[in-house]
Amino acid sequence: CALRNQTDNNLSDAVCILEEPEHLNWYRAPGEGWTKVFNYVVGVVHTNYIEYASTQFHGLWTAPAIQVMSSAMIRAYCHKVIKLSGVLQTYAPEKEVVENVHGVREDFIKEGRRRATKSSERPPSSPSLNDEAEGQVYFIGKILWAKGFDNLLELEDFYHECTGKYFSIDIYGGGPDQEEIKRAFHGRRNGNQTKAHDKKIEIEDLQSSWEFLAKKY
Repeated sequence: CALRNQTDNNLSDAVCILEEPEHLNWYRAPGEGWTKVFNYVVGVVHTNYIEYASTQFHGLWTAPAIQVMSSAMIRAYCHKVIKLSGVLQTYAPEKEVVENVHGVREDFIKEGRRRATKSSERPPSSPSLNDEAEGQVYFIGKILWAKGFDNLLELEDFYHECTGKYFSIDIYGGGPDQEEIKRAFHGRRNGNQTKAHDKKIEIEDLQSSWEFLAKKY
């Protein structure tokens, strides 16, 4: 708000990038709007708030309201909007483009290279549904049911029906639902003692990862 109300600097030739403009503008700060102050305003959208709302008991009426409000905010305050995924709602078709513009932390790139090197050292094989994909499935983010962990548990059960075992997954992050989600995963493992060794669920608090993720979620 302070930047938008500057009078000493001429921002008419500047480009403004707004992160999550669909809810950033729910609060109308005093002064001129973003498109009046800046020459060009780009919004970057990466969260499906409609999906979040629809999972709640009040989602029947809050999800449509969020959809209308979000679309109105983007139409009013952005010249262009970049969606990180095509699964996000339609805000303003004439302004939208789907493109992954977020950077990747160097730590993740190094880990990817390490795994690629390790994988290249193994003898070639033809993986199938019955093969154990050790360390190839992972989740990085805030530990919330709204992130889709209920769907992940359903996939685990389906995989178990097909193969007789659970697929391994490493989960990195933290959040208010962490203990509850951990119990849900471990409950499935402990409920099938004969296949307990086939399922490896690790929920770890990695400080370096969480410091990065806390800024984005």
